[in-house]
Formats: sequence, structure tokens, C-alpha cells
Amino acid sequence: MPEHENEPQNTNAGNGEGGTGTTPPAPADKAPKWEGEYDPEKAARLVANLRAELDGVKGKLKTREDAEKSELQRAIERAEAAEAEAGKLRTASAITEAVKAHGLPAQLAKYVTGATEDEINASAKALAEDFGVKAEQTTEPIPGRPKPRLVPGHATSGDEGFDPNAVIKAVRGTY
Repeated sequence: MPEHENEPQNTNAGNGEGGTGTTPPAPADKAPKWEGEYDPEKAARLVANLRAELDGVKGKLKTREDAEKSELQRAIERAEAAEAEAGKLRTASAITEAVKAHGLPAQLAKYVTGATEDEINASAKALAEDFGVKAEQTTEPIPGRPKPRLVPGHATSGDEGFDPNAVIKAVRGTY
């Protein structure tokens, strides 16, 4: 094995810092060796500088790509973004309706999933069954309770009979 393979490579070649410029570049499958003793602060500065440089290059690339786009391409991108937003709103609306239809509290809406309306309804139904939530029942008013019929100049009609047993059954059914 030749001795020069284990020696650190001179990364300052040709920049006036004592390098001879004869060090070949590191192979693509091996990372270049660190010159001298490892210094964490130097490594952190190097990483920070490289990240800043990368961000700058990405920004320039984005600017160049935007400048090269035609007005039609920009309109297409805006339309695609609007369609994506409309899809999100449709999904949110379907979830809200499913939660309401299955009698779930609004706090459980975040647990309802699905991409289509059927999947969302199935998810809401399963969630309601898991938590023992029953859809709100439309209760009929307590029998015998007077219904206001406010018509100026007319008295209320007393044609509805009062049944105390029906009232008791209705009240006991709600508790």
C-alpha cells in the first residue's frame, strides 16, 4: 500500500497558503480528510457558511426561474394553488357536516379522516360508535305543553287535551 494514501490532503492548494497545487482531488466515494486537528468551532463555521451559500444559490435559482416563466405559466400555478385550496375547504366542509350529522362534539372533528365524502362519513360514524355518541334525536315537545299561536285579537284555542301521564313519560324518557 503506498504511503501517500493515508496522508491528509492539502485543501489549500493554489490559494497562496503554502499549498503546492499538486494534490489530486478527493475521489467521489470518499470524503476529503480534515486538514490538521479537528476543531468543532471551525467545523460549525464551515457548515454555517455552506448553508448560507446554498440558501443564496437557491434564492438566485428561484428568481431566475420566476423571471423565465411566462404569464401563462404564472396563471397556471395560481390556478393550481386555488384548486388545492378549494379542495382543502371542501374536505373541511365535509368533515364539519359529518361531525354534525353524527352528533359528535366539534373537538372530535380533528379525528375524522378521509379523502372522499363517503370515507369521511364512515370515519365519523366509526368515531361516534367508538365513543358511544348517538346522533341527536329530534324530540317531540312535551305533550300538553301549550303552543303559542299569537294572532292579534284572537284567544288561544284550548282544543288540545292535557294528559299528565304523557308528560311524565316524556320527562322520564329524557333522563
